[in-house]
Amino acid sequence: MYSSSVILTTKPEEYFQYIGLAEIIKPNKINPDSFGGSVYVDIGESGWQTTNINIILKGLSDSEKQFFRNL
Repeated sequence: MYSSSVILTTKPEEYFQYIGLAEIIKPNKINPDSFGGSVYVDIGESGWQTTNINIILKGLSDSEKQFFRNL
């Protein structure tokens, strides 16, 4: 099993200088207005040698959801 940390930011270059080995990945899809009120973030593609990641953020305030709308 593989595990890693994720930083969600609009300014990845600021983190890259501190975490030089970090891989910068742009999400495929961000849905801040899902039916259940959660924010869905889809990263990567599912394939033979790759995988995709679905991040579900629950209980966010309207201002926190606005962050994802502005990405």
